[in-house]
Amino acid sequence: MATTDFAKVWSFGHGSTPELVANAYTDRAVRTDMNTGARSEGRAGILAFAALFHAAIPDAVCEVNNVVQGPGVEVVEWTYRGTHTGDIDGWPATGRPFEFHGCNVCWLADGLIAREHSYWDWETLRAQA
Repeated sequence: MATTDFAKVWSFGHGSTPELVANAYTDRAVRTDMNTGARSEGRAGILAFAALFHAAIPDAVCEVNNVVQGPGVEVVEWTYRGTHTGDIDGWPATGRPFEFHGCNVCWLADGLIAREHSYWDWETLRAQA
């Protein structure tokens, strides 16, 4: 997966959709949020996760800050910004803008994400709530 594709598919504020997010993953992909332990399995699970984020942060934009690549793996350091207009588990809507940082380790298969671990700065996010 090209790093620019990662940022584009997670940038709902630039016209992406939950379906475009899901299509960046393999049919059997597993996405794990390492902060919460939440797992999304397969395209259907990833679609549901992306739909939750889209509903809560429809103007979200992902900016890639740094990338480290190796054979079959890509680590993407990012900044995510938007306006928190809907509830997400453990994070009630505030109606306010936010910004937080994180990184995702993505294992790739045929140019798609097959497995992903997402790490992000929960404390910075909570301070903005």
